[in-house]
Amino acid sequence: MSIIDSPLYQDIEKLGLKYEGDSGFELLSDGMEALAVRLRLIQAAQTSLDVQYYIWHDDLVGQVMANRLLKAADRGVNIP
Repeated sequence: MSIIDSPLYQDIEKLGLKYEGDSGFELLSDGMEALAVRLRLIQAAQTSLDVQYYIWHDDLVGQVMANRLLKAADRGVNIP
């Protein structure tokens, strides 16, 4: 499956057409909401994920994120 064929890409394309000319990002000011969004995106990934962090802590959040990323890799998601 190519990236263009993925359901997540298709959903984003539809939103892009709906909001053409508007910004392509949303600020998330609540930490729990930001974590929930990241976890949902990891779960939805089918082709690849590009995850970049300047600081990664070995705390509960870091461990949950690492676990979810490993599960995504196990199901074939490319994580460079």
